[in-house]
Amino acid sequence: MKKVPVFSSKVMSIECPYCGVPGKIKKDLPPDKDFSVHCPKCDNKFLISINKRKFYRREVSIPLYFSHLDIDDPFDEKSRKGKILNISKTGVYFESRLSKQSLQIYKKKVIITLLFSLEPGQKLLKIKGEITGVVVDKTVKIGIQFIDLDPHQNKLIGFYLMK
Repeated sequence: MKKVPVFSSKVMSIECPYCGVPGKIKKDLPPDKDFSVHCPKCDNKFLISINKRKFYRREVSIPLYFSHLDIDDPFDEKSRKGKILNISKTGVYFESRLSKQSLQIYKKKVIITLLFSLEPGQKLLKIKGEITGVVVDKTVKIGIQFIDLDPHQNKLIGFYLMK
């Protein structure tokens, strides 16, 4: 059964994962558990998955440079390339093609430096983050929790998420 992730509210905008028909689900109270629905157009059943995260995550495709060492230049030889898949006020989830040797470095609790720009042509943000999880598949996916965001970085990320 396919699932559609949503943030819990009294009115939730959704789209059928089978036929793409848009719709709204209205409840008396915001739901706290997942539930299933039938599409009125194609009659397929799918799961509405309630997102329990504290902060909204925005799906993105942003180039990223990172290192377990302090870097200021994306073209530094210590720098690795990646792509941010989603971003929130508190962190990012990104993918990269790391070698098996590099995987030994990038583990939970390791602090890394991230360099990325929220919009093309904008100045690079330099942010420190702690690795919260690593998933190895065809690519390596790494969850990062920001640490010590300065007020300007926090404001930029907040505005970006509101777009």
